[in-house]
Amino acid sequence: MLIISYDAPTFTPLGSIRFGELMLLVQYLPCVEYPNNLSLFIYPLYLMAGILGKKIEMTRVIHNGVFVPVTLIRVPTLDVAQVKTIETDGYSAVVVRMTDGKKVTMREFDLDGVLANVVKGDVLSLDIFDAITEVAVSGISKGKGFQGAMKRWNFSGGPASHGSKFHRALGSIGKRKPRRTKPGQKMHGHMGLDGITLKHVPLVLVNKELRVVAIKGPVPGARNSLVTITF
Repeated sequence: MLIISYDAPTFTPLGSIRFGELMLLVQYLPCVEYPNNLSLFIYPLYLMAGILGKKIEMTRVIHNGVFVPVTLIRVPTLDVAQVKTIETDGYSAVVVRMTDGKKVTMREFDLDGVLANVVKGDVLSLDIFDAITEVAVSGISKGKGFQGAMKRWNFSGGPASHGSKFHRALGSIGKRKPRRTKPGQKMHGHMGLDGITLKHVPLVLVNKELRVVAIKGPVPGARNSLVTITF
């Protein structure tokens, strides 16, 4: 996403541009002169360096003498499929390719940090986590289908005893005026399959031989689902 402004000192946003499913990075673009002494400035919203992985399951490990609940993430073979530059693509980024059997998945990450000096064809090892203590984990939550308001929004419901006619019903969804249901009303509907990102998650351990990373706490998604780890 690029914030476009005609007035650089005040940072007045006039519009936004989204490229595909990721916010792409622009490190530097020259100022373009327009009539009436107006200039176009583009301010990037930066991403972070990262890798891809597959969620295994949760377990617990002994860390610093105490049991710590962790989620194990398997990191298949990773290599650099493409390095995008400002001269050729208009922005700089690195395309990381994950090969898991016959399935190939590619994602773009920021050409910065541990990925700043990579070139096309490089194989990424887990040595990049040597100086990393916290990461951000992104995944797709489990789909739970069509659910009622109590389960979907954690409503308390009505009395459960005999005589009550209000148990698990939704209740009021509006008022007499404006005689419509306002957008965003918490109601029954589809639950799950949401993109969730957990930030500042401690990195507990890294097994370079098995290519397994242990992250503290739960990670969104089902077993064997795609997980993005950024740092």
